[in-house]
Amino acid sequence: MIHGPCGAAYPNAVCMKDEKCTKGFPKPLSEVTKGNVAGYPVYRRRRRAAGVVLINGKEYDNETINQWVVPYNPYLSQKYNCHINVEVSTPITAVKYLYKYVY
Repeated sequence: MIHGPCGAAYPNAVCMKDEKCTKGFPKPLSEVTKGNVAGYPVYRRRRRAAGVVLINGKEYDNETINQWVVPYNPYLSQKYNCHINVEVSTPITAVKYLYKYVY
């Protein structure tokens, strides 16, 4: 799945607040997956070869598209036949949140 459209070109998008995307898009490009102190990892998003992708009749360059891909798990998407967005979160607040619902 591709997130968007939002950003400077779409200031009235639902996910925009204070001129920034509340979902953190576009994500930074990175050659490897790295841990992050804030709790969310920076996933591998490599630079792609130059080229153009056509989405809904609009042309985008490959590098731009890679920054807008929503994290997902292909196994879960296939098993449940639906879109399932998956992202690792490791701050203590996430553990407290989950613990609250288990006990």
